[in-house]
Amino acid sequence: MRYIAIAGFLALGGITFRLDSGGMSGFLAMPAFNRDFGTYDPELKQYAISANLQLIFNLPTLSFAVMCSLLSGEIGSRFRRRGGYVALGVLSGAGAAMQLGATTTRTLVAGKIING
Repeated sequence: MRYIAIAGFLALGGITFRLDSGGMSGFLAMPAFNRDFGTYDPELKQYAISANLQLIFNLPTLSFAVMCSLLSGEIGSRFRRRGGYVALGVLSGAGAAMQLGATTTRTLVAGKIING
């Protein structure tokens, strides 16, 4: 049973990675998203988002999710389990709201960091 729980926990990490990257890939295909956050490429005659910027969009969520999972024991000890869930849920909601209302790359990345 212990090995099944460990394998399930590890699988959740992979699922979270693909879910976030897959969702972001959908946004990268939207012309309005590319126009708002990309740069104009005269050769292609359209807006595009560079590979470096795509990395910057995807990396913070995973990095800060790992960091927060390492800190979850301390947060649970300090605020109790329910208080930690509420506080981090509110914080995650604030990050999602920042991403939703983002008009600049910095705001979008900051929202992804907070939501991570």
